[in-house]
Amino acid sequence: MTAPTTYTLLPPARMGSARVQHTQLRLRMLHGTWHDDLRKHIMQAVGPLRARAWGPPQLVACPARDLAESVSVLYDDDVQVSHSDQLAALDIERRWQTMQARADMQRAQVVTEMCNEAGRFLHVDPDTGRMRLRIVSPDLLDGHSDPVRPGIPVELSEWTHRLVDGRWVWVRESWDIRDPDRPAYRVLSVEGDDITSRVHGRHFGGGPDADPGEWPEVYRWSDGRPFLPWSLTHSVASPASLFSPWYRVETIEATMVAARHSAYIDHSMTHAANPQRNVYNMAPAGSQVREAADGSPAAVVAGDSASVLAWEPIAEDVQAMQWQWQAGAEVGTMQDVYERRLGLIAQSWGLSPSELVRQSSDPRSGVALSLSRAGQREVQMRRAPVYSPHDERLAAMTAAVMNRQDGGTRPEYGYQVSYALLPMSTGEQQQVERETLALLDRRLISRAEARARILGETVESATARLPPETTRAEEA
Repeated sequence: MTAPTTYTLLPPARMGSARVQHTQLRLRMLHGTWHDDLRKHIMQAVGPLRARAWGPPQLVACPARDLAESVSVLYDDDVQVSHSDQLAALDIERRWQTMQARADMQRAQVVTEMCNEAGRFLHVDPDTGRMRLRIVSPDLLDGHSDPVRPGIPVELSEWTHRLVDGRWVWVRESWDIRDPDRPAYRVLSVEGDDITSRVHGRHFGGGPDADPGEWPEVYRWSDGRPFLPWSLTHSVASPASLFSPWYRVETIEATMVAARHSAYIDHSMTHAANPQRNVYNMAPAGSQVREAADGSPAAVVAGDSASVLAWEPIAEDVQAMQWQWQAGAEVGTMQDVYERRLGLIAQSWGLSPSELVRQSSDPRSGVALSLSRAGQREVQMRRAPVYSPHDERLAAMTAAVMNRQDGGTRPEYGYQVSYALLPMSTGEQQQVERETLALLDRRLISRAEARARILGETVESATARLPPETTRAEEA
């Protein structure tokens, strides 16, 4: 039985939360469903009369979404897991490949960059034992953090749908290890009543009739301690709290302003980009009266850009005049300002103008808001320390679940992850080769350093691969 699709987007208890409402706005931008938000913003900015004159706004660009997707490049290739126990690390990598975890990690990074947090739940099917990552947006999460580590949850609740007494209803699933000796998994109704037994037919700890030891065994370390099957990723390395909904709010507001400007540019191009020609006391000579679509008569003059139209005065005793007004809007100037502002939004994310891919010859233009290959590698190196602790914890949790399932003795700590940098493009590789050979000709670097730069090796590895006589000659 599948859940219905007619329920509201949020349970009633969540609608009044400012954090949730703002996060929902970010998610609508991410999913391309923020037409009503933009329409409301334009109405407040220019008034209802001008807003109606502009017409329905078009979602031409969304800088916030473009930036979030552009910097989410850590998982473009498989994550490499390492450990002193190489077989255990290989087991984790194989299990992640079976779970298709890389696609989920990549989607989680986009949500994290856009909303500042994302929940990654390590779900274990109770019937088959199969694992998969389930990504949950932060608008559906609540929790409490470790006082020493404010970004690490010790209790996390998710608003979700459950089948209760034959009806799909909103519930709050709570995972709590604040007391490690009495971990609790509970399902609570919107009113806060414990309905765990009505959903699962039993309690899992924390309820009035629960056994303190009843906790899903797959979510325990080898020493018996429980762990939360959640990894809450953050867009900053050391968050000050469990949720940071207002971080980068300037980007969200700038996206609204940029969309308003885009709507005004579109309005100007449609209604005010052409010169306005006017006549007084004149009518075109040789016009023909035809019937319009509604049956009314209409005067028509056939002409094109090569024809010469003749005019004749209507009243002989009144001076006839012709004149032309220039275009009411400088569309090119407005477009230039619009593109520069997009570039400023990108710079607020720490992206230099040189890292942006241009769609025009103007180097100041940031309209694309997409990264060059070199910019993507730079972002990968900057974001790796932010996400690696979460992925290392996920590797430890995966090892623990596998051990509980098959009785293995894989280590459940000490895992390290690394991310493959995107390869250089052909043009970048040729530029590196030219610069390296020029340095080598000037004897500013050794042959080993030149080989390392061109082939992407370490200097030690390059030295070991050079012919011995070449290395001795250099040392001499």
